[in-house]
Amino acid sequence: MVHGLIAGFGFGAYATIITFVLAPQVGSLIYAPLPGLMFGLGTMAMQVIFGAAFAALIKLYGLGEDAVRKLGAATAGRTLYYGGLAFVLIGALVIALPSIDSFAISTGIPIPNLDAFDIGLILVLIVVGAIGVGSMIKSYLDLKALARGNSRRA
Repeated sequence: MVHGLIAGFGFGAYATIITFVLAPQVGSLIYAPLPGLMFGLGTMAMQVIFGAAFAALIKLYGLGEDAVRKLGAATAGRTLYYGGLAFVLIGALVIALPSIDSFAISTGIPIPNLDAFDIGLILVLIVVGAIGVGSMIKSYLDLKALARGNSRRA
């Protein structure tokens, strides 16, 4: 909830890039909102796509709204909890070994946060890729187990 509150006011990493890097580079003040708008629309589109896929799975297994709520909360909770732990561990590692913070392999992409394969990108890949996807897979397995339990009772 705290993360959402902070990000909602435009203080997140991507919002900062949009506000201070991308928006000032557009040709006119009229176009300045476009990077943020495109980011927001892209985020919304992905949430709609993933939400629809998740809802289709729920419908396929014949589970109700309560199951959706529980599985959604479990997925988000696991991702935020273990993702937070990963951030703390990487932060402690950077404090202990500051030289790893300057490690970077250039990607040649002139976009902030995509311009190099560095500790920040590795952290995002761990949190979003490993923990986020792993959490969704765990919720899917929980969903199957819940559906089996419902079919046994019927």
